[in-house]
Amino acid sequence: MAASSRPLRIGVAGVGSFTQRVILPGLAACADAELVALFGPSREKTDRIAAEYGVHAAFDDYAALLAHSPLDAVLVATPNDAHHPMAMAALKRNLAVACEKPLALTTVQAREMLDTARQRGAPTAVNFSYRSSTPYRQIAQLLAEGQLGSIYHFSVLFLQGIKADPDLPLAWRMQAGRGGGTVLDIGTHMLDLLRWWFGDIAAVCAHAKIVVGERTLATGGRAEVTADDTASCLLQMQNGLTGLMQLSQVAHGRETYRHIALYGSAGSVVAIDERNAAPKVRVAKPGGNFATVPPSPQLHVAYDDYPAFHLARIVRTLKGENTDFPTFVDGLRAQEAAEAIQESSEQRQWVELPRSRG
Repeated sequence: MAASSRPLRIGVAGVGSFTQRVILPGLAACADAELVALFGPSREKTDRIAAEYGVHAAFDDYAALLAHSPLDAVLVATPNDAHHPMAMAALKRNLAVACEKPLALTTVQAREMLDTARQRGAPTAVNFSYRSSTPYRQIAQLLAEGQLGSIYHFSVLFLQGIKADPDLPLAWRMQAGRGGGTVLDIGTHMLDLLRWWFGDIAAVCAHAKIVVGERTLATGGRAEVTADDTASCLLQMQNGLTGLMQLSQVAHGRETYRHIALYGSAGSVVAIDERNAAPKVRVAKPGGNFATVPPSPQLHVAYDDYPAFHLARIVRTLKGENTDFPTFVDGLRAQEAAEAIQESSEQRQWVELPRSRG
Protein backbone atom coordinates (compact mmCIF):
# COMPACT_ATOMS: atom_id res chain seq x y z
CA MET A 1 0.00 0.00 0.00
CA ALA A 2 1.59 3.25 -1.11
CA ALA A 3 1.55 6.24 1.21
CA SER A 4 -1.29 8.67 0.47
CA SER A 5 -1.52 12.40 1.07
CA ARG A 6 -5.20 12.26 2.05
CA PRO A 7 -6.33 11.41 5.59
CA LEU A 8 -6.40 7.70 6.43
CA ARG A 9 -9.99 6.51 6.91
CA ILE A 10 -9.93 4.38 10.06
CA GLY A 11 -12.38 2.11 11.81
CA VAL A 12 -11.75 1.35 15.48
CA ALA A 13 -12.80 -1.98 17.01
CA GLY A 14 -13.14 -1.80 20.77
CA VAL A 15 -14.42 0.89 23.13
CA GLY A 16 -12.53 0.06 26.33
CA SER A 17 -10.65 2.42 28.61
CA PHE A 18 -7.51 2.77 26.46
CA THR A 19 -9.62 3.49 23.40
CA GLN A 20 -11.44 6.24 25.25
CA ARG A 21 -8.38 7.68 27.01
CA VAL A 22 -5.85 7.54 24.17
CA ILE A 23 -6.97 6.18 20.80
CA LEU A 24 -10.05 8.29 20.11
CA PRO A 25 -8.63 11.59 21.43
CA GLY A 26 -5.41 10.88 19.52
CA LEU A 27 -7.20 10.22 16.24
CA ALA A 28 -9.37 13.31 16.73
CA ALA A 29 -6.19 15.41 16.98
CA CYS A 30 -4.50 13.78 13.97
CA ALA A 31 -4.83 15.69 10.69
CA ASP A 32 -3.68 12.60 8.76
CA ALA A 33 -6.57 10.45 10.02
CA GLU A 34 -10.35 10.40 9.79
CA LEU A 35 -12.29 8.22 12.22
CA VAL A 36 -15.15 6.90 10.10
CA ALA A 37 -16.51 3.88 12.01
CA LEU A 38 -16.59 2.45 15.52
CA PHE A 39 -17.35 -1.07 16.78
CA GLY A 40 -18.23 -2.18 20.31
CA PRO A 41 -20.18 -5.10 21.76
CA SER A 42 -22.69 -2.79 23.45
CA ARG A 43 -24.65 -0.79 20.87
CA GLU A 44 -25.80 1.76 23.44
CA LYS A 45 -22.26 2.45 24.69
CA THR A 46 -20.82 2.49 21.17
CA ASP A 47 -23.49 4.91 19.93
CA ARG A 48 -22.80 7.24 22.85
CA ILE A 49 -19.03 7.28 22.28
CA ALA A 50 -19.45 7.64 18.51
CA ALA A 51 -21.70 10.66 19.00
CA GLU A 52 -19.11 12.24 21.29
CA TYR A 53 -16.53 12.09 18.47
CA GLY A 54 -18.88 12.88 15.60
CA VAL A 55 -18.68 9.38 14.12
CA HIS A 56 -21.82 8.56 12.14
CA ALA A 57 -21.17 4.83 11.64
CA ALA A 58 -21.38 2.84 14.89
CA PHE A 59 -21.74 -0.94 14.96
CA ASP A 60 -22.17 -3.83 17.37
CA ASP A 61 -21.33 -6.20 14.50
CA TYR A 62 -17.66 -6.25 13.45
CA ALA A 63 -18.45 -7.63 9.99
CA ALA A 64 -20.68 -4.61 9.41
CA LEU A 65 -17.81 -2.27 10.32
CA LEU A 66 -15.53 -4.02 7.82
CA ALA A 67 -18.19 -3.70 5.13
CA HIS A 68 -18.50 0.02 5.78
CA SER A 69 -17.15 2.05 2.88
CA PRO A 70 -14.87 3.87 2.48
CA LEU A 71 -12.35 2.34 4.89
CA ASP A 72 -8.54 2.21 4.63
CA ALA A 73 -7.49 0.75 7.97
CA VAL A 74 -8.72 -0.90 11.16
CA LEU A 75 -7.36 -0.44 14.66
CA VAL A 76 -8.12 -3.50 16.81
CA ALA A 77 -8.34 -2.63 20.52
CA THR A 78 -10.37 -5.51 21.92
CA PRO A 79 -9.75 -8.26 24.49
CA ASN A 80 -6.76 -10.37 23.50
CA ASP A 81 -8.59 -13.42 22.16
CA ALA A 82 -10.27 -11.30 19.47
CA HIS A 83 -7.05 -9.86 18.01
CA HIS A 84 -6.28 -12.69 15.59
CA PRO A 85 -9.74 -13.21 14.05
CA MET A 86 -10.44 -9.48 13.77
CA ALA A 87 -7.06 -8.63 12.26
CA MET A 88 -7.26 -11.53 9.81
CA ALA A 89 -10.72 -10.48 8.66
CA ALA A 90 -9.46 -6.94 8.02
CA LEU A 91 -6.33 -8.12 6.21
CA LYS A 92 -8.42 -10.30 3.90
CA ARG A 93 -10.17 -7.09 2.85
CA ASN A 94 -6.75 -5.59 2.04
CA LEU A 95 -6.98 -3.09 4.89
CA ALA A 96 -4.03 -1.80 6.88
CA VAL A 97 -4.20 -3.06 10.47
CA ALA A 98 -3.02 -1.76 13.82
CA CYS A 99 -3.48 -4.25 16.65
CA GLU A 100 -3.32 -4.02 20.41
CA LYS A 101 -0.70 -6.15 22.14
CA PRO A 102 -0.26 -9.08 22.44
CA LEU A 103 -0.59 -9.61 18.72
CA ALA A 104 -2.34 -12.97 19.21
CA LEU A 105 -2.77 -15.89 21.60
CA THR A 106 0.03 -17.99 20.08
CA THR A 107 3.05 -17.62 17.83
CA VAL A 108 1.25 -19.70 15.19
CA GLN A 109 -1.52 -17.11 15.04
CA ALA A 110 0.95 -14.22 15.09
CA ARG A 111 2.97 -15.73 12.24
CA GLU A 112 -0.22 -16.21 10.19
CA MET A 113 -1.12 -12.54 10.72
CA LEU A 114 2.33 -11.38 9.63
CA ASP A 115 2.43 -13.67 6.60
CA THR A 116 -1.05 -12.58 5.49
CA ALA A 117 -0.16 -8.90 5.83
CA ARG A 118 2.93 -9.43 3.70
CA GLN A 119 1.00 -11.36 1.06
CA ARG A 120 -1.59 -8.58 0.89
CA GLY A 121 0.96 -5.77 1.00
CA ALA A 122 -0.84 -4.30 4.02
CA PRO A 123 0.99 -1.96 6.42
CA THR A 124 0.76 -3.04 10.06
CA ALA A 125 1.38 -1.65 13.53
CA VAL A 126 1.26 -3.04 17.07
CA ASN A 127 0.22 -0.83 19.96
CA PHE A 128 3.38 -1.12 22.04
CA SER A 129 2.49 2.21 23.56
CA TYR A 130 5.62 2.64 25.69
CA ARG A 131 7.66 3.18 22.53
CA SER A 132 6.01 6.61 22.42
CA SER A 133 6.58 7.37 26.12
CA THR A 134 9.20 10.00 26.87
CA PRO A 135 11.30 8.13 29.49
CA TYR A 136 11.80 5.09 27.26
CA ARG A 137 12.60 7.19 24.21
CA GLN A 138 15.08 9.04 26.43
CA ILE A 139 16.74 5.72 27.33
CA ALA A 140 16.88 4.82 23.64
CA GLN A 141 18.67 8.10 22.94
CA LEU A 142 21.18 7.54 25.77
CA LEU A 143 21.97 4.11 24.33
CA ALA A 144 22.21 5.37 20.75
CA GLU A 145 24.62 8.11 21.82
CA GLY A 146 26.77 5.64 23.77
CA GLN A 147 26.42 7.61 26.99
CA LEU A 148 26.18 4.44 29.09
CA GLY A 149 29.01 2.59 27.36
CA SER A 150 28.75 -1.18 27.12
CA ILE A 151 25.72 -2.39 29.06
CA TYR A 152 26.59 -4.97 31.72
CA HIS A 153 23.10 -5.96 32.87
CA PHE A 154 19.53 -4.69 33.29
CA SER A 155 16.50 -5.10 35.52
CA VAL A 156 12.85 -4.53 34.67
CA LEU A 157 10.06 -4.31 37.25
CA PHE A 158 6.42 -3.92 36.16
CA LEU A 159 3.85 -4.04 38.95
CA GLN A 160 0.08 -3.62 38.99
CA GLY A 161 -2.55 -4.23 41.63
CA ILE A 162 -5.49 -4.89 39.32
CA LYS A 163 -5.85 -8.52 40.50
CA ALA A 164 -4.64 -8.09 44.09
CA ASP A 165 -8.13 -8.29 45.62
CA PRO A 166 -8.98 -12.01 45.92
CA ASP A 167 -12.68 -11.15 45.90
CA LEU A 168 -12.59 -9.73 42.38
CA PRO A 169 -14.76 -11.86 40.07
CA LEU A 170 -13.28 -13.89 37.22
CA ALA A 171 -12.53 -11.78 34.13
CA TRP A 172 -10.87 -12.45 30.79
CA ARG A 173 -7.48 -11.19 32.01
CA MET A 174 -7.48 -14.15 34.44
CA GLN A 175 -8.09 -16.78 31.75
CA ALA A 176 -5.21 -18.22 29.73
CA GLY A 177 -7.50 -19.24 26.88
CA ARG A 178 -8.47 -15.60 26.39
CA GLY A 179 -4.92 -14.26 26.43
CA GLY A 180 -4.82 -13.19 30.06
CA GLY A 181 -1.88 -13.28 32.45
CA THR A 182 1.00 -11.00 33.33
CA VAL A 183 3.33 -12.34 30.64
CA LEU A 184 1.03 -11.66 27.70
CA ASP A 185 -0.78 -8.66 29.15
CA ILE A 186 2.10 -6.52 30.47
CA GLY A 187 5.22 -8.58 29.85
CA THR A 188 4.99 -8.17 26.09
CA HIS A 189 5.35 -4.40 26.57
CA MET A 190 8.66 -4.85 28.40
CA LEU A 191 9.91 -7.54 26.02
CA ASP A 192 9.34 -5.14 23.14
CA LEU A 193 11.26 -2.34 24.88
CA LEU A 194 14.21 -4.67 25.51
CA ARG A 195 14.23 -5.76 21.86
CA TRP A 196 14.06 -2.12 20.77
CA TRP A 197 17.06 -1.21 22.90
CA PHE A 198 19.22 -4.35 22.64
CA GLY A 199 18.05 -6.52 19.74
CA ASP A 200 16.46 -9.96 19.79
CA ILE A 201 16.13 -12.19 22.84
CA ALA A 202 18.08 -15.45 22.66
CA ALA A 203 16.87 -17.47 25.67
CA VAL A 204 14.77 -17.25 28.81
CA CYS A 205 14.50 -19.00 32.16
CA ALA A 206 11.32 -18.16 34.04
CA HIS A 207 8.79 -19.03 36.70
CA ALA A 208 5.19 -17.86 36.31
CA LYS A 209 2.70 -18.35 39.12
CA ILE A 210 -1.04 -18.14 39.78
CA VAL A 211 -1.46 -16.57 43.22
CA VAL A 212 -5.26 -16.49 43.47
CA GLY A 213 -6.34 -19.91 42.22
CA GLU A 214 -10.11 -19.40 42.17
CA ARG A 215 -12.45 -16.51 41.55
CA THR A 216 -16.17 -16.00 41.88
CA LEU A 217 -18.35 -15.96 38.78
CA ALA A 218 -20.77 -13.16 38.01
CA THR A 219 -23.45 -15.83 37.54
CA GLY A 220 -22.67 -17.48 40.88
CA GLY A 221 -20.29 -20.19 41.99
CA ARG A 222 -16.52 -20.22 41.54
CA ALA A 223 -14.11 -21.09 38.74
CA GLU A 224 -10.41 -21.81 38.34
CA VAL A 225 -7.98 -19.03 37.40
CA THR A 226 -5.78 -20.26 34.54
CA ALA A 227 -3.60 -17.21 33.75
CA ASP A 228 -0.47 -16.25 35.71
CA ASP A 229 -0.58 -13.44 38.29
CA THR A 230 3.21 -13.05 38.58
CA ALA A 231 6.30 -13.99 36.60
CA SER A 232 10.03 -13.86 37.35
CA CYS A 233 12.29 -14.08 34.31
CA LEU A 234 15.99 -14.27 33.51
CA LEU A 235 16.63 -13.08 29.96
CA GLN A 236 19.63 -13.49 27.68
CA MET A 237 19.82 -11.28 24.60
CA GLN A 238 21.42 -12.43 21.36
CA ASN A 239 24.25 -9.93 21.96
CA GLY A 240 25.10 -11.77 25.21
CA LEU A 241 23.55 -9.23 27.59
CA THR A 242 21.57 -10.67 30.51
CA GLY A 243 18.99 -9.19 32.83
CA LEU A 244 15.98 -9.73 35.05
CA MET A 245 12.28 -9.04 34.55
CA GLN A 246 9.71 -9.21 37.36
CA LEU A 247 6.00 -8.91 36.57
CA SER A 248 3.02 -8.81 38.91
CA GLN A 249 -0.66 -7.90 38.77
CA VAL A 250 -1.25 -8.70 42.46
CA ALA A 251 0.90 -5.93 43.96
CA HIS A 252 -1.20 -3.98 46.47
CA GLY A 253 -0.57 -0.25 46.30
CA ARG A 254 0.82 -0.28 42.76
CA GLU A 255 -1.04 1.21 39.82
CA THR A 256 0.95 0.44 36.68
CA TYR A 257 4.39 0.96 38.25
CA ARG A 258 7.58 0.46 36.23
CA HIS A 259 11.19 0.59 37.39
CA ILE A 260 13.78 -0.05 34.69
CA ALA A 261 17.52 0.07 35.35
CA LEU A 262 20.45 -0.35 32.94
CA TYR A 263 24.03 -0.54 34.21
CA GLY A 264 26.93 0.06 31.83
CA SER A 265 30.66 0.73 31.64
CA ALA A 266 30.19 4.51 31.29
CA GLY A 267 27.14 5.02 33.47
CA SER A 268 23.76 3.82 34.67
CA VAL A 269 20.19 4.92 34.07
CA VAL A 270 17.05 4.31 36.10
CA ALA A 271 13.56 5.15 34.84
CA ILE A 272 10.67 5.22 37.32
CA ASP A 273 7.20 5.59 35.89
CA GLU A 274 3.81 5.20 37.56
CA ARG A 275 0.35 6.21 36.46
CA ASN A 276 -0.74 9.63 37.75
CA ALA A 277 2.84 10.58 38.63
CA ALA A 278 5.51 12.35 36.61
CA PRO A 279 8.10 9.88 35.27
CA LYS A 280 11.71 10.27 36.35
CA VAL A 281 14.89 9.36 34.50
CA ARG A 282 18.04 9.41 36.64
CA VAL A 283 21.58 8.94 35.38
CA ALA A 284 24.79 8.18 37.27
CA LYS A 285 28.28 8.49 35.84
CA PRO A 286 31.36 6.64 37.19
CA GLY A 287 32.17 7.93 40.67
CA GLY A 288 28.98 9.99 40.87
CA ASN A 289 25.50 9.71 42.31
CA PHE A 290 22.22 9.40 40.47
CA ALA A 291 20.76 12.71 39.32
CA THR A 292 17.53 13.43 37.48
CA VAL A 293 18.08 14.25 33.81
CA PRO A 294 15.22 15.99 32.01
CA PRO A 295 14.50 14.95 28.43
CA SER A 296 15.60 17.16 25.58
CA PRO A 297 12.91 19.42 24.09
CA GLN A 298 12.90 17.18 21.01
CA LEU A 299 12.00 14.13 23.11
CA HIS A 300 9.63 15.61 25.66
CA VAL A 301 5.93 14.92 25.13
CA ALA A 302 3.59 16.38 27.74
CA TYR A 303 1.04 14.05 29.32
CA ASP A 304 -1.90 15.77 27.63
CA ASP A 305 -0.13 15.63 24.25
CA TYR A 306 0.65 11.92 24.40
CA PRO A 307 -2.52 10.63 22.64
CA ALA A 308 -1.97 12.88 19.61
CA PHE A 309 1.75 12.06 19.44
CA HIS A 310 1.24 8.31 19.78
CA LEU A 311 -1.64 8.00 17.32
CA ALA A 312 0.13 10.18 14.75
CA ARG A 313 2.96 7.62 14.75
CA ILE A 314 0.51 4.74 14.28
CA VAL A 315 -1.28 6.55 11.45
CA ARG A 316 1.96 7.33 9.61
CA THR A 317 2.94 3.68 9.86
CA LEU A 318 -0.44 2.53 8.53
CA LYS A 319 -0.13 4.96 5.64
CA GLY A 320 2.99 3.10 4.59
CA GLU A 321 5.49 5.74 5.64
CA ASN A 322 8.92 4.60 6.77
CA THR A 323 8.75 4.95 10.56
CA ASP A 324 10.42 3.21 13.49
CA PHE A 325 7.08 2.26 15.04
CA PRO A 326 6.61 -1.46 15.84
CA THR A 327 4.90 -3.64 13.23
CA PHE A 328 3.62 -7.21 13.17
CA VAL A 329 7.26 -8.33 12.96
CA ASP A 330 7.84 -6.86 16.42
CA GLY A 331 4.54 -8.29 17.62
CA LEU A 332 5.63 -11.77 16.55
CA ARG A 333 9.01 -11.41 18.28
CA ALA A 334 7.33 -10.40 21.56
CA GLN A 335 4.88 -13.30 21.16
CA GLU A 336 7.77 -15.74 20.72
CA ALA A 337 9.47 -14.44 23.86
CA ALA A 338 6.25 -14.59 25.90
CA GLU A 339 5.57 -18.14 24.74
CA ALA A 340 9.14 -19.14 25.61
CA ILE A 341 8.67 -17.71 29.12
CA GLN A 342 5.52 -19.77 29.59
CA GLU A 343 7.26 -22.88 28.24
CA SER A 344 10.26 -22.32 30.50
CA SER A 345 8.01 -22.05 33.54
CA GLU A 346 6.20 -25.26 32.67
CA GLN A 347 9.40 -27.21 31.92
CA ARG A 348 11.49 -25.57 34.68
CA GLN A 349 14.44 -25.03 32.35
CA TRP A 350 16.05 -22.58 29.92
CA VAL A 351 14.24 -22.20 26.59
CA GLU A 352 15.92 -20.85 23.47
CA LEU A 353 13.99 -18.61 21.09
CA PRO A 354 13.96 -19.15 17.33
CA ARG A 355 16.43 -17.05 15.40
CA SER A 356 14.82 -14.12 13.64
CA ARG A 357 13.63 -15.03 10.15
CA GLY A 358 11.94 -11.77 9.26
